[in-house]
This record gives sequence, structure tokens and C-alpha cells, in this order.
Amino acid sequence: MPRSDRPRGGSRTASAHARTVTIDGHRLKLTHLDKVLYPAAGFTKADVLDYYVAVAEALIPLARARPLTRKRWPDGVGTAAHPLRPFFRKALEASAPAWIPRVSQHHADHTSVYPLLDSPGVLAWLGQLAALELHVPQWRVSAEGSALPPDRMVLDLDPGPGAGLAECAEVARLCREIMHGMGLEPLPVTSGSKGIHLYAALPGDTGAEEVKEVAHELARSLAAERPELIVSEMATALRRGKVLIDWSQNSAAKTTACPYSLRGGPEPTVAAPRTWEELDDPGLAQLGPAEVVERLRSGLEPLAALAGGGGDRLDAYRAKRDGSLTPEPVPVAGTLSTSGGSDAPNGSGASNGSGVSHGSDVSDGSDTSAGAGASAPRNGGDARSGPGGGPGRIFVIQEHHARALHFDTRLEHDGVLVSWAVPKGPPLRRGVNRLAVQTEDHPMDYADFSGTIPAGQYGAGTVSIWDTGALEVEKWRPDEIVAVLFGRPDGGLGGVPRRYALIRTRGEDWLLQLMKDQPPKGARPPSGQPPADGQPPASAPSTANPPDRADAADRADAADRAVAPGQVDAPDRAGAAGHTAGEDEAAGEDRPGAADSREAPAGHAGHAGHAGHAGPAAPSAGGLPAPMLAVAELPGPRLAAEPRAWEAKWDGYRAIARVGEHGVEVRSRSGADLTERFPELATLAEAGASGTVVDGEIVVLDSDGRPDFARLQRRADLPVAQTARAAQSQPVFYMLFDLLAAAGEDLCELPYAQRRARLADTVEPGGPIAVPAGLGDALPAALAASAGLGLEGVVGKLRESPYRPGVRSQDWVKIKHTADQAVVIIGWRPGRGGRAATFGSLLVAVHSDGELRYAGRVGAGFDDRQLRTLRTRLDRLRRATAPATGVPAAVAREAEWVTPRLVGEVRHSGRTAGGALRHPVWRGLREDVAPDQVQWEM
Repeated sequence: MPRSDRPRGGSRTASAHARTVTIDGHRLKLTHLDKVLYPAAGFTKADVLDYYVAVAEALIPLARARPLTRKRWPDGVGTAAHPLRPFFRKALEASAPAWIPRVSQHHADHTSVYPLLDSPGVLAWLGQLAALELHVPQWRVSAEGSALPPDRMVLDLDPGPGAGLAECAEVARLCREIMHGMGLEPLPVTSGSKGIHLYAALPGDTGAEEVKEVAHELARSLAAERPELIVSEMATALRRGKVLIDWSQNSAAKTTACPYSLRGGPEPTVAAPRTWEELDDPGLAQLGPAEVVERLRSGLEPLAALAGGGGDRLDAYRAKRDGSLTPEPVPVAGTLSTSGGSDAPNGSGASNGSGVSHGSDVSDGSDTSAGAGASAPRNGGDARSGPGGGPGRIFVIQEHHARALHFDTRLEHDGVLVSWAVPKGPPLRRGVNRLAVQTEDHPMDYADFSGTIPAGQYGAGTVSIWDTGALEVEKWRPDEIVAVLFGRPDGGLGGVPRRYALIRTRGEDWLLQLMKDQPPKGARPPSGQPPADGQPPASAPSTANPPDRADAADRADAADRAVAPGQVDAPDRAGAAGHTAGEDEAAGEDRPGAADSREAPAGHAGHAGHAGHAGPAAPSAGGLPAPMLAVAELPGPRLAAEPRAWEAKWDGYRAIARVGEHGVEVRSRSGADLTERFPELATLAEAGASGTVVDGEIVVLDSDGRPDFARLQRRADLPVAQTARAAQSQPVFYMLFDLLAAAGEDLCELPYAQRRARLADTVEPGGPIAVPAGLGDALPAALAASAGLGLEGVVGKLRESPYRPGVRSQDWVKIKHTADQAVVIIGWRPGRGGRAATFGSLLVAVHSDGELRYAGRVGAGFDDRQLRTLRTRLDRLRRATAPATGVPAAVAREAEWVTPRLVGEVRHSGRTAGGALRHPVWRGLREDVAPDQVQWEM
């Protein structure tokens, strides 16, 4: 860039070596401007400053609100032959001007203060320090300094010896195909070093560990598909001639060179945003500062979409509504403000008291880790009353009759209404946990809204105010909120103040509970105002709770006492997230003031035993009993206190087997005959006498002795003619955990503890037949042991419970370390490039509320063999119409539909507010599960 074209910041001295500039209203002394920092190019500190000022408008939005680490070369980068090492700086320099914004972040053993890059003035200060490389995490901080969930994913494509940019570009195109199938749009950046960075925007509602695992699975999948080109592990010995997909930079503790940052190589180069068309150029090369500045001047800014986040927390709300078609308030973009004047970035966040500071005094918080990246409510700080709560805030609970009744619970925080859909409404009795599914933030004006949302619009149905009043926030953390709600005298809360806790369980899912310690009935909000003062008038009378509530709280308490103490609603997700029209996607059947109930799945009848899903004791095909099923739960004190025996949850195929006079019969959960598919299990006849019936899981173990579902899938896909050879080279193991019959005697009515003891006496383990030991009676120890062994989770069985064939009962509960979900394949979307002959993504569905409902699309996790095999099978099942409800029009336009006969399994990181799977990754077909058995796990 010619020196005559350099942008200048203000008044300056006559010295060529130093000058004082005024920029953003701040005076900054710049020294040693003629010092050469890149000797090979004669690129000086003045050139560095010129470059950063020129790209400030594009760079700053990509770095804003992200703790900044720096690589400083005060003596220059050296030469290729004699490079100089940089100073890697995290903590803010002691000499930093007071006007540099900063944020405290708490690590395991210390607290660090980081600078924040929010203006050209800060960028000029960084240039003065010779901070050539600017590194940021994929997450931002809220106005108070809390670490938010990542709002972007990054893949670092790093070529090994013998590979270069051309190979990186090829891998980038492969990543793009898979990421499109995941609903992500990757944007390429030539790193300025050797490779390419791929960025994709995220909604900011998934924790860093989950994002990292999704990226890791994508890398593993591509490495398995193209082993000659791609590696997913860091070992240097594996990388010659290949490209590493470095997924680890999605860790909350790691950073990546910010787009438009200079790099510290021998020549001045830039982490330069590129177009996909450029990646097709055989002459693709890294770019220098002058080239990047010229591109920006010409209007070429490929990462503009990625830089667009961070301003307005109502973007998601607006995207779902057309103000000309709905009576709901729809504020104009950019009009959101907070009375505190904070410019909190969009995304999840919580106040922890640490704070973003624009001065030299930085307060310390206590609830945030810079590496946490934990999912949190989707906003920043406390707009009206500062950290910790205080007067002035409100809440509103709106009764929403959409596809199904639910109660939208909204708490004011940072100038918006943070919102949850509560299917059964806030509990009015202690010990009852209610599922609360977080939805998009709503504008403050929504607190007054009641009326009818027209059919065809998001959230179609009637909305009325069930209760509203003052709010006192006592705690607001990324995974826990405690607040006192002061409702109206005639409101749904019974006219008494109530202290609630919201506890995040996973992704969007929270538990809402009435706390043990309640405020006195006459308590008033901190402002001293009566709870109803200044609140909107009551709207139409509620059909869920009559407005005449002189003894409403007592009646609600009496109704709630019908529920077992500690009852958790979370597993009842069939009615909690299957809808797409508005927040009714989190709706259920029950209402506040009514007794909790669990609706049995279609075709299942309730039983009078322990609370849970129940069904008939129906036999499977072949006369064998159908397996008893567990209810998915979350760990908690109730489960830990119950008399349960805990054992491993195996990642395989559930199977019932019987030893008969003529051999062994093995059948899957769906009744499919597995006997010929796994011939090695015939040795069960040697382990148990005729008339023995057992329950267990078929698994394939990896080299470390851990279940490997992918290997089991490959084994199960083999033609029967090849199974005898496979039984020798890749045998399965049958992990037995229950005994249903011995020598013809039916044992199902015996307590579990007795059946387990009889199993040890009846079956002699050996070869592929195993009877694993249990994990004890203590849930925490069982979970730790299971995780340490790399298992899927744990199953807890009441010691006195009988075996109920075909019943899903809370006598058995399962807790998984990861989120896996069975899905029904309903179609596919065409692929591009290397997937043109197969498919780009599968369209999947899950049964919910008695119908098969769309659950998202799956594009990651497939290898070449699976792509070809699945496409062949799907071609035989083609049909003209969608077999499921709720498919978005944009998805349906390119869809090819199939009859829903195939069941698969995906690993995911939660569900969206619309009920779809978030970041699903394919694990394999589940031949052992019938399509009509597929329900939401949680």
C-alpha cells in the first residue's frame, strides 16, 4: 500500500519516528513507526498500522465481544532462516490506556483480564504493540462478561508435508457438502499461514463441548470416507500428504487467528476471507495486506454475513414473524436498547457480576469460566437493575392455546423477555419439576400482548395473560436462575409471591421448580410497590384456571399432591416439542392446577405400577416376550435416593434369546430374527439349559474393549452367507443382564434382584456370552464408572420390580452420557459434488402426539459404503408424498420421499425450539427397532 495512501488518525508530530494521534476521541502515542517488522518485505510498524486502520470496519465486527489474545513481535518476525519467536499474550498489558475495554474471565486457578477489540482506536493500540496476530475464541461475552455459547464453528484445514492449498480446497468442498446437510453455510478463509479456515454461523444456543464434538465427528466421518486425503487426529506421523481437519479449535479454551488478522510468517500475509469460486482456482494462494485492502475497497467482503451477529437479541424473534400478518409487536431491527446503555451482543448469556469494563477498574465475578462456553439464556446482562436483580423488572406468564395448550413464561433480562414454553405450567407445589423449553427472546412490549395469532402464522392460536407482575432476580447464571415472582391477586400464581428455580438440563431444556424456601405471603417486590401496581389488566378469563382464585393456591396444591414427590416431567417430550406453529412446539396436555399425568405412547396402556409409560405384556414375533424398556431420565436426588441397582448401558442391539431343544433363537426388540445374522450366539446353548430365556445387548467391541456401534452396524449389514466368517474375524458379544425363564419356569414376576441372582447361577459365561457385573447402588459412582469405561450410560432398576414384557416403565430408568435418538427415514435431499449419485442429507422424523413428525435432516456421519447402500434401499421405497407432518416448505421443495420403513440412529446436541434435532450425526441403521416404536428419548 503506498505510504501516501495511508489513513491517518488525527494531529501528529513532525517526527518520522513517532507521533501522537487522536482516534475515537483518545490520544495515542505511536513510536518507532519506521521499525521494520517484516524484513523480507521491508514492512514497517507504520505499514502495520496503516493496514489495520484500513481493514478496521471489516475486522472489528468479527472480533467484537471476544476476549483477545495477541502474538507480539516487538523486534519483528525475523527471516525464514532465522525467525524470531513472538510473545503470546493473554492478560491485558499493565501499560494499557484506561480507555481500552476489558473483561475478566475466570479460569480454574486464576482470573485473567483480556482486552476487547471494539474500535479502530483499540486496533491502533494493538498495532503500536506490534501485536501482529489477533486471536479470538468462537464465543463472545455478554455485557457483564459472562462467557456465551459459541456463535460460530471453525474447521482449521491444515496441510501436512507434501500437501498444500489445493488439497485444502478439495477438503473444504467436502466439508461444505456435509455442513450443508447439517443446515450450516461454511465460509472459507485462507489462513495466511498454510491452510484454510472454514467458519459457519451458529444460533448461539449450544455449548462449546457439544459444538466441538459435532466438529470432531464431521472430521472423523470424512477421514473414514477419504483416508488417502484426510486425517482427523493430530499425530504428525499420520499427516504426510494429507490434510488435518483440526476440530479442536472449537474448544472453549482455544482461539483462532481472527479473519483479517496479519500473520507472523516471513512475509506479511493475512487470514483473508475468500469466495468459494476462488477456491476452485488452481493458482489459489495466500493473500498479502495490500491485496486484502484492495478487495475491501472494491466491495468484496465474503465474511460480511458472519460479521452480522452481535447486535440485536430479537433477530430470531423477527425472523419468525411478519408484522403485517400478526397482531404481535414486531419492533424494527436495530431499535432494541437497554436503559443501562450496554451494547450486549446477541446470543445466550447471563450476568455473573464480572462485567465488561471501559476503564481500568474491572470487577471480579464468580460464576463464569472463559473456557466454559456453557449454554445460557439468550441474552446478556441486567438492563434495569444491575447484576443480582433489583427493582423495576417484570415477568409475564401467557396462556397460549396453540396446537396444544402451554404457558409461555417470560422474565425480563437485559431489555428483553427471556422466554420458556412450559407445557404444564409453573408448578404450584414443592417437589414438582416441570419441563421448560427455552424459546427465542421476546420484546418488552410482548408483556402486554393478548389476542389471537392468525392461522398460518408462527404460534397460531389465542394468547391471554395468566399472570404478570414484578420480578426479583436472585441468581442468573448460564445454567441456573432463581427469581421471585410477585403476581396479581387474581393471577394464576394464586396471589402470593413464589420463588422459582430454573435449571438447565441440556440444550434448550430446563426444569422449572418451586423452591423449598418461599417468601412470606405478604412479601412485596424490592421497590416496595404492591405486586399488581402498574401491571397490565387481566385479559380474557383463563380456561386453565378460573380468575376467581380466593383459594386457588390451596386447590392447586391439593391437585399437585396427586403427583409422586420429585416427579420430573422432562421425559414426556412427545407433547413438548413436536409442533412447529409457534411456541406450541413445547406444549403438553396438562395445565397448572391439574394433576400431572404421563400419556402412554400410542398402542400402550397404563399400568398401576411405578409411574411411567406402560404397555401390554405382548410377546414379540416367534413367541418370545418383548423386552421391557427403560424411561430416559436425568440424574438427580430422587433417582439417587431410590432403591435401584445400577448397571452399564451398552451401545448395541437389544435382543431376547431362548435356548430350546433344537438350538438358540435370538430376536431383536422389533421381533426381527437375528439368529442367522449372529451365528456365534448359538453357544448360548452351552451356557444355559433348555428353557432358558435371557435379555441382553449385542455389541461389537473395539481394540480397547469398548462397544463400537459403527462396527456392529457394519457387521449387521453383511449378507447372511458372510456371517460365519465374520463371526471369527469380528465377533459380537451378548451382554446378559436379565433372566426371564429358567428350565421353562417363568421368572418375570420375581423381583429384579432375585432374577439377577438366578442369572448368575443359570448361565455360565464364556466366548461371546458375558454376564457383566453391576455398577453398584450409588448413582454418582455408577455414572463415573460408566464414563470412565467409555460406555453409553447407565440403567437403574428398582430392586423389587418385576419384569414387564413390552412395557416402558420407570421401574427401569436410563441415563445417557450422550444424546442419541432413533429416527425414521422419510426421504432425502439431493447431493452435490461427491454425493451427486447418493444424497446430500436424510430427512428424518419421530412419532409425537400420535403422528409421525419431521425431526430434521442428517448430512454428517456417513461413509461411502453407507451412502451407496442407503441410496439403493431408499430407491426401492420411493413415494410421491411426504409421510410425515411438519416438514418446512423450503426442505420439502427438493425432497425425495420414501415409505417410512427404515429406522436409524443419530447423535445430536439437543433440539431447537421448533423441535428439530440440532447438529445430528448419523450413527447407523437400527434394524432392531420398528418404525412405530420410535419416540423421543427426552
